[in-house]
Amino acid sequence: LYPQKIDSQLFYIKRDINSQSSIVTTIWEPQAMNSRNNILKNYTILESNQNLCFLYMTSDSHGFYLQAPIEKIEDDLRSYEFSCFQLTKKSTTWSTEKIFNFKIPSKYITGTNRLYESLEPFLPNYTNSDFVYFVNFQLDAFELYRFVVSSKTIENVSHEILQKKSYQKIFAPYGRGTKIFYGFILQENVQTKKMLSSIFETDKEDVYFELPFLNEKYNS
Repeated sequence: LYPQKIDSQLFYIKRDINSQSSIVTTIWEPQAMNSRNNILKNYTILESNQNLCFLYMTSDSHGFYLQAPIEKIEDDLRSYEFSCFQLTKKSTTWSTEKIFNFKIPSKYITGTNRLYESLEPFLPNYTNSDFVYFVNFQLDAFELYRFVVSSKTIENVSHEILQKKSYQKIFAPYGRGTKIFYGFILQENVQTKKMLSSIFETDKEDVYFELPFLNEKYNS
């Protein structure tokens, strides 16, 4: 699962029939499917009985992964709590460290109208080497945070892009250049159209507006 090719190495998560997860690396040596010499030497970085997912390697010695809850939630009002871990290799030894938790309401990621990929818009953003941006659901709204890699601290930066209004629910931190953009979660109803019309002072049904963004700060 989640294959990541970094230079001449392949990283991935392996899950066995006992639901045990492993993060594995091997040499990248593509071979024909009918080759008898297709057994490669694998190195297991980490083994866990937890549900590991969404591996993201930034280099051959550094990466991130999530630990997802195992219990399925049936109540739309409850949230799933995920943990984000950092993988680091020093010399020949790999270590792992949990850096933050975040919650996502079950109604956005599970149910008859959802696919597995419904979780992707809520995944942390690792494109900036100085920060990890992520959203966390609390008090009936998403708050925007960033994990500061150098100090291993967490900052709430919601106030830098949003006003405290009930309709401003965000998700999907997305990096582009020196900016981080965020999507809106809007309800498809007449009240929403009226709200948008009042905000942008227009009576048109089609309303165009810029997504909120945050200018990144780099540690140099």
